[in-house]
Formats: sequence, structure tokens, C-alpha cells
Amino acid sequence: MILYTYWMSSCSWRVRMALAWKRLEAEQRPVDLTKEEQRRAEFATVSPQQQVPVLLDGDVSISQSMAILEYLEDAYPARPLLPAEPGRRALVRQICEMIVSGIQPLQHRRLLGRLEELGGPAERRRWAHDAIATGLAALEPLLAASAGTCCVGDTVTLADCCLVPQVYNARHRFGVDVSRFPTVCRVTAALEARPEFAETHPHRQPDCPPAQRDAV
Repeated sequence: MILYTYWMSSCSWRVRMALAWKRLEAEQRPVDLTKEEQRRAEFATVSPQQQVPVLLDGDVSISQSMAILEYLEDAYPARPLLPAEPGRRALVRQICEMIVSGIQPLQHRRLLGRLEELGGPAERRRWAHDAIATGLAALEPLLAASAGTCCVGDTVTLADCCLVPQVYNARHRFGVDVSRFPTVCRVTAALEARPEFAETHPHRQPDCPPAQRDAV
């Protein structure tokens, strides 16, 4: 397998965590978004949307992190990331969508770049901060009812692969006070202690700048 990725991409991090949990090896091919490498013609043949991540598995090529996660679950069912019971599977997918559709797109680099053009750096940061805080506020009571050491009970699922990168962004990129969301914080801390989550951390990726590597 080949994974086109970027160290600070939360969407790429989701996929790295799923691969690590399932103990699958993938060659990483970094795409530096800060240098606009995603816009190069050779990458456009891999990803018409010019976005990461992209997973190649034999003759299968998939973009969009949730599609990749679902593919890995279907193609490599060992160490599953979806519960067997339909209600809990739906709950996991609900949590995923609250993050990947309801929070992360509102802090996307392209959107924030346009907001900065229109309103300056302060508007860019305010927008992202408020959007993330609003999303986590909606997520907190749901996790308070469903979480054990993970988002849904005590078993790692796709929801956990979505939660950890989002909380990282909230804390370290946009200065959100996540202590207001105790269940979110508790579950994130438990997940970050797992080796599959720690080893896939952005600061431990080969394309992470040396000054930030291992600064976890």
C-alpha cells in the first residue's frame, strides 16, 4: 500500500491511525501542502481534488479519509474499527460525521486562507476557534453518554481515529480551551497513551520539520 500524506493533515492522521491499529504497512509519500505540492500535475492524476490523503492498494485508489477508513474496514476486517451491533455502528459513524463534516471543514486551509484575505489573520483564527468550540460542545454530551476509555465503550473505533486529530487541532493550532469538555479530554488522553495513536502523531512523521519532531 501507498499513502499520500502530510504530517499536519488531520485527515491523513486518521488514516495513519487506522493502518497502525490494523497493523498494516503502507509506504508514505509526503505531499507538502505549504509548498502547494498537491497542485502539481503528477499529483492531480492521483487526486483530482488535489487533496490528501490518498491510499493506493494494488489497483484500488481512494481519496477522502472516511472512504479510506471504510475501505480498510471492509478489505482488512481483522482488528475491526466498527462494532458488530448496528446501533453502535451507527453511533460510531454519527460521531465521525460530527467531526469530519461538522467541524473539520470549517477549519480547512483553503477556507481559512480566504477568510484571512477578507478579514485578516485575527478573523481567520476567530472563525476556526469558534467553529471548533461549537462542534466540541455538541460532541461532549454525546460522548458523556457513550464513552468508556474510547468514544464508544472501551473499544477503539473509527470515531477515535477522528477525535484525536480534531482535539490536537483545537489545542495546538487554534487555542481552544478544551478543558470545558471533560469527556472529550478524558477519552483523548486515554487514546493518546495507546501506541497506535502515539506513533502516528504528526510530530513523529518523516516529513515533520526537524525542529518539531518528537515535540509531543
